[in-house]
Amino acid sequence: MELRDSIMASGSRYDARVRARVQGTYRSAVAHLEESAMTTSLFPWATIPELPPHASCLLWNRELIRLFAVSDSVIALSYYSIPFALAYFAFRRPDLAYRWMILLFAAFIFACGTNHVLDVWTLWHPSYSVQGVVKAVTAVVSLATAVLLWRLMPGALAVPSAAQLAAVNSELAREAEQRRVAFGRLEREASRREQAQHQLRANEARLRAILDTAVEGIIVFDGNGTIETVNPAVAAMFGYSDTELPGRQLRRLMPDTAFESSAVGNIRETTGMRRDGGSFPLEMAVGRFAIEERTGFVGIVRDITRRKASEAALRESEKRLELALLGSDLGTWDWNIATGRVIFSDRWATMLGYAPREIEPTFTQWEKLVHPDDLPRVAALLDRHLQGRSPLYEAEHRLATRGGGWLWVLARGRVLERDAAGVPLRASGTHMDISARKQLELRLAEQNEELAQARQLTTAGEIAGMMAHELNQPLAALSNYLGGAKLRFGPLLREHPQLDQAIDAALRLSERAAEVVSGIRNLVRRHEFRPTWVSIDQLIEETLQIVSADLHQRRVRFVNAVSSQLPPVWGQLVLLKQLFLNLVLNAVEAMRDTPRSRRVLTLAAHQVDAAALQIAVSDTGSGIAPGLADRMFKPFVSTKPDGMGLGLAICRSIVEVHGGRIEAESCAAGGTIFRVTLPLDSEEAGGAV
Repeated sequence: MELRDSIMASGSRYDARVRARVQGTYRSAVAHLEESAMTTSLFPWATIPELPPHASCLLWNRELIRLFAVSDSVIALSYYSIPFALAYFAFRRPDLAYRWMILLFAAFIFACGTNHVLDVWTLWHPSYSVQGVVKAVTAVVSLATAVLLWRLMPGALAVPSAAQLAAVNSELAREAEQRRVAFGRLEREASRREQAQHQLRANEARLRAILDTAVEGIIVFDGNGTIETVNPAVAAMFGYSDTELPGRQLRRLMPDTAFESSAVGNIRETTGMRRDGGSFPLEMAVGRFAIEERTGFVGIVRDITRRKASEAALRESEKRLELALLGSDLGTWDWNIATGRVIFSDRWATMLGYAPREIEPTFTQWEKLVHPDDLPRVAALLDRHLQGRSPLYEAEHRLATRGGGWLWVLARGRVLERDAAGVPLRASGTHMDISARKQLELRLAEQNEELAQARQLTTAGEIAGMMAHELNQPLAALSNYLGGAKLRFGPLLREHPQLDQAIDAALRLSERAAEVVSGIRNLVRRHEFRPTWVSIDQLIEETLQIVSADLHQRRVRFVNAVSSQLPPVWGQLVLLKQLFLNLVLNAVEAMRDTPRSRRVLTLAAHQVDAAALQIAVSDTGSGIAPGLADRMFKPFVSTKPDGMGLGLAICRSIVEVHGGRIEAESCAAGGTIFRVTLPLDSEEAGGAV
């Protein structure tokens, strides 16, 4: 009984709570209905008073109504934003394919957004007729969009993709390039043909001018010896007019000459017969030409009457000269400038180690024997004399000997014969062996160079000694002060590690400065050289640590082009660091006037072969000053107003101590590149010490 009474009491209390909640909800709904009825609707004609607002389904729960209202509002705003964006896109792209479909999608999305707006409105107002109409419109637009989209699908799928368009464009571009190349080829071919025709006309005019103005006679004849063309010089030489000789036989002019094809390319002497019956000696050279299937010949004839007389007189003079030269150690030469033939004496040939008949008697052979470095200068002196601008040809040069060596000679000569126009016809001269004198001069120059270098190195040694004496004491004091500061202010430095690092860096730099001063002094004195295997990576890294501040301050961009896994070199680290430190600082200084955007310092290293390694330092400065390339590594040579000129001299000395070599040259694009070649063999490097 007690349990039943308890259950009944509990049920009564639950029913009372339910009835109270329902009654409260009903009163709230009635209040909202009364309030809604009192509110003017936007669509009074579409409002159905018999139906409650949609919020009634939510039991007028404020939180739930707020959730529905906010969510539908956000969705509606988003839906309204999308069609405006699509419409804007379609408006800005009038060339867009299927533009109307985009606008249809915009209408569909706009209608969907309107449905959500009405969902918010019907929470409080039962305007279900308007909502139904909007839903119907949305249904029609949705159905139209869906149907048209599926009808549009095959056409849309047929539109080429971007990759397909790119492939088509690439093929079109390739075909256009082929046509452009072909058109360019045709244009060049047409241009070449036009140039060939122009050249042909120019050659014809030039040939006619040569025939008309040539001093020597020119005869064109066929294989039967029939004359076809002659120039005015031939007509005057034989006493005929220009029109009388064509059609006649060549034997009429040279009765003793029977033309043979073997005569082509040879120069022969024969006798010419004038129209008045007189004869004279002449020289004739024959050449062959072919036009299609026809073969013709060209003969160059020259009246050598005066030359024959001169040769007779020369032979007599040579006999006298030979007697005079027998007692002197001179070689003689006689040059027929017109033919290029040169008569060399026996002594001229034996002076070079040749037998007399081993020397080809031509001017070309003499040019081949002259040293290539001397030939331009000698040719200029000879041409100056031939033109009459100097009374005598005189030159010292080298000639190749039979054994492969070079013989210094003193050449003297003079033009002996000129024609009426002043053109030289014959020259003669001598060669004298001056090798002994040249060797003496060379030894004297080397001794003077060594003496000057010794004086400069002595002065450099004195300066290095003075620097060591003046700098060692303050450097030692600096090291002591820094070391004492670390000991005395240890606790303070532990509290300020950056200050401790700065003191350590200053201490290392002072020690390195002492090593550099000692290394320079030892370098000049050439002793106390203690080489070890030096890592290239360590050498470059420590050098760059020293100059990194200068590179940053001068806005110099550094390019590291050092090959990986380079073998070590045999040398002294402090000297090699000083070497590349000087080269890098010189490169930075050389780019002082270069625009900052173009300041580039490049450091490259590679192995030349199994025995050598090369390191290059290049800049983008102004390059090597004119006239400085041959002197830049000598002491006290500098382009800086306040420079002592010892930097590159010290670099060269360091490289020589290590058994290597250093070179410098200006770059074609501007700037200077220094190349240092160091041996990888310890014995080769140590041999230079």
